[in-house]
Amino acid sequence: MTKKIIFCLRRDYQNIPAGDIVQMEQWKRVLSQLNCDVTIFSGDIREEDMLDADIVFIWHLERLHESLPFWKIAKKLDKEIWLVPTCWQNNSHLSPLKNIIEETKLFLRRIFFPHSFSCGEKVSGWSEGRKRLLHESSLLLVNSAAEKQFLLDQGANEAKVIVIPNTINAVELEKIPQLSPEKRNGIIHVGHFCPRKNQLKLIKQLKNSGIAVTFIGTARPMHKLYYALCRKLAGNQHNFAGPLPHSEVLKLMGQSRLCISSSTSETPGLSNLEAAVLGCDLLLPDIAPVKEYFGPQVTYAPVDKITAEMLQKILDTPSSDTIRARILANYTEKQTAELFQNLLNAMRCSRKG
Repeated sequence: MTKKIIFCLRRDYQNIPAGDIVQMEQWKRVLSQLNCDVTIFSGDIREEDMLDADIVFIWHLERLHESLPFWKIAKKLDKEIWLVPTCWQNNSHLSPLKNIIEETKLFLRRIFFPHSFSCGEKVSGWSEGRKRLLHESSLLLVNSAAEKQFLLDQGANEAKVIVIPNTINAVELEKIPQLSPEKRNGIIHVGHFCPRKNQLKLIKQLKNSGIAVTFIGTARPMHKLYYALCRKLAGNQHNFAGPLPHSEVLKLMGQSRLCISSSTSETPGLSNLEAAVLGCDLLLPDIAPVKEYFGPQVTYAPVDKITAEMLQKILDTPSSDTIRARILANYTEKQTAELFQNLLNAMRCSRKG
């Protein structure tokens, strides 16, 4: 029997693609192969849009101005709610300033889109709303054991927190041409420009070193100034490729020698997984979720420890194929499909019981 599923996403997802959207597209593809009918909603949604849904996926525990209206309707209709928190310590730090910022976003959304909050139970603010999503959703789907532990420390029910790792489409990557190690050159950095991705610090660390990085990505409206600062500081040393189509990003990965991530906090990004499978060496931040995926086979360093000498040493060291084998064994869409199939089977059994 076909399961009807609704994906509820932030309203700017088409204009500002990011990792959550890559994940959404992958999950949609996998669930469709498991005989599920997936519909995407962003922005406004009505009760009648959810009436036939068996499962409602809602992205983001932190962005309640986006996710709370979806959650309230689904809760009112007694739907199965699978929340995708997309949490890490940096964006989930429960400080007074964080509370003020998020309360302001909720207030503005209520003012300009009052109908979005008119349905379902009243939720007084960001802190209460976040707590209710955390405790009253049917499942919490996280990307790593480290993210799971972070939510457990905040009181989440362990039985509800399920790890669904980020994975790659191995079939798609097999079609990408790859240069042999001795023919590869160039260093790439993939991701939209923002303080969390920390490109500015990386550019400062490599200033006047003679080592060039090709930055792939652009900035969201709120980070345009940050992007401009990066370009100004970089001068002519680095290359800015802009927001390339995914196929072009993969092509560059198949030709490049090294892929760098300079994030201060992160879920294990899909781009790093793809880069490794396509033959790039990796230099990644020394943070728990990332190390969980890549193990001891790659180099780790916080961005303030990255130097030209470190990069040159990586470039001068012969590449190893061990990380590629690790990812293909543990982080492909086949594993994602198996995990979702198990969840769907468990849901069927519970309904029968």
